[in-house]
Amino acid sequence: QEQYEAFAAASDPNLIIQLLQRNPYHVEALLGMAETYKQHGESTAAADLVERAIYACEAAFHPWFDVTQGDCRLDFAEEANKALFKALFSHCQLLTRRGTHGAAFEACRLLLALDPSDPMGSLLMADF
Repeated sequence: QEQYEAFAAASDPNLIIQLLQRNPYHVEALLGMAETYKQHGESTAAADLVERAIYACEAAFHPWFDVTQGDCRLDFAEEANKALFKALFSHCQLLTRRGTHGAAFEACRLLLALDPSDPMGSLLMADF
């Protein structure tokens, strides 16, 4: 994580790509590169990286943690949970860009189910 923060501070995407070659499921690096791709208009590559980040988070879930039940909660204030919230919010944005508004709405509902205080402002996205 410290290495990623140093690479991100250097503002060189090539360093982050090298980190991802060594650690292909580093969530923060995946989200950072996805943001870079979004800024350059490459939304397909960005969506792929965001989906990989969500997969990495999902693979780390406890077997009894089932987000489909609607009763699972995560506190956004916990540093370890922020990456999942960021990944899901980026996923909502990318789904909206693709024109899949129903899927984006469901992803926003998932964000709200995880933390009803809406720390990411997903209600605004769902309203759109």
